[in-house]
Amino acid sequence: MALIHYGQFSGTLHPPNQSIQAIDESKKSIRGVSRKLKKHNFFVTKKNGISVPRTWLIYSPSNVSVFCYICKLYAKTSKHLLCKEGYSDWHHITERLIEHENSTTYRNAICDYSNRSVELKRIVCQLVKEYKTEVQYWRNTLKRTIAVIQFISQRGLAFFGDNEILGNSHNGNFLGIMELLATFDQFLKEHLNNYGNKDSGKSNYISSHTFHSTPNVTHILAIVLRYVKSEGQAIERFIKFIDIYSHNAEYSTSTVIEIIKQLGLNIENFVGQSHDDASNMAGKYTGLQVRIKKIAPAAEYLPCAAHSLNLKYKKEEKFNVNVEKKFGFLFKENLTRNEIMTRIKALILLYENELDIDAESFVDEFIQFQSLITSTNNSTTITPTDQLKFIRNMQIAHTFPNVETCILDTSVTDLETVRRVRQLKKMAI
Repeated sequence: MALIHYGQFSGTLHPPNQSIQAIDESKKSIRGVSRKLKKHNFFVTKKNGISVPRTWLIYSPSNVSVFCYICKLYAKTSKHLLCKEGYSDWHHITERLIEHENSTTYRNAICDYSNRSVELKRIVCQLVKEYKTEVQYWRNTLKRTIAVIQFISQRGLAFFGDNEILGNSHNGNFLGIMELLATFDQFLKEHLNNYGNKDSGKSNYISSHTFHSTPNVTHILAIVLRYVKSEGQAIERFIKFIDIYSHNAEYSTSTVIEIIKQLGLNIENFVGQSHDDASNMAGKYTGLQVRIKKIAPAAEYLPCAAHSLNLKYKKEEKFNVNVEKKFGFLFKENLTRNEIMTRIKALILLYENELDIDAESFVDEFIQFQSLITSTNNSTTITPTDQLKFIRNMQIAHTFPNVETCILDTSVTDLETVRRVRQLKKMAI
């Protein structure tokens, strides 16, 4: 009977299995009365009412008796049955367990056990130390990796380049930033020296295999199903990630249909679908959504709200940089009309496809809007998003239509895109 084991050298001692699930087979006839071990015998109730498990008590189905495994290991001279052959008098088991817990033999055995439990006194102490050192090393590595992943993700940048060779200028943003940090971080420098440019199959947290075990995180298709229960409750469930090897609509369609078949569902019964706004997915003529709709006519397409908002925020990042250069004068005081006129003319050239107004009228509109902002004395109306909220909350878009168009997005070049971005901003707000 295995009495005790170590948890993969983690430094934690695990008590043996108590075999409580087998106590139903402990029935014995004692003085003509059928008795058996009870589950409550494996617990002791203190005076304050708290029940504490007797982790030292082990039931042996083969011997049909119980042992104190700590005393069996460390109280070799004891003659108590709990420490040797095992105890099986279920009629007096409660009294014997209490007596054993309060005995000097048990307390001495517990002291020996605790003393041997100290890591430095274990047979596997060196293995435990090596294990903990290894765990800490990879935690430190992963901490740096996650920080770089967060930095790149927040900025919507690509992770990998043409190769994954350290020292190569085309190895992408992820490895490039890791190399930059290694210039100032001795730990990371040694890690890159030891694990960089190694063969695949070796863990290092710096290769593309760190990201879902695929060369690029964009080559993964996530399948999520949404259904409605009979009582009307809508349920959404993530099904799986799928490695894909092409982004064209035909391949995506066949992949989705195959997954639906594997799930035992009939795609013709689908009443909706949602994908990102990429042309291969949302295309009106050959996109995935059109192909699905031909099979399931009721599967109306809705753009993925999360993806749409992500695009919106990426646009706004560009917008916040450009607006300061091209529109920032609106927030500056004490500008003369001629200075404003110069900037307005530049905006009219930039928005010649969206704006139908002469420079003089445009200047008047800007000056009036600037006056309104100043009169409100509202310090929050600084960023472009705040300006849009201000216009919408005050319901003055019809009064300052050209101001709203310019604030909407300086990178927009056609009215259709203006309309779509405006809808997304309404969703966000």
